[in-house]
Amino acid sequence: MSKYSNEFKLMVVKEWLSGQNSLTELVKKYAINNDHAIELFLVCFLYLSIFSIFN
Repeated sequence: MSKYSNEFKLMVVKEWLSGQNSLTELVKKYAINNDHAIELFLVCFLYLSIFSIFN
């Protein structure tokens, strides 16, 4: 089971991409383990977005 829900991951990625907060600020704001986790959220989000386009 994932520590973070997909909805949470998407919310954090959208907030980061909008430029509202930096990775460091988001880590502190949401008590995420580290900024690498947010980068992984983004990679997963982009992968699923691209995958859904071609299927």
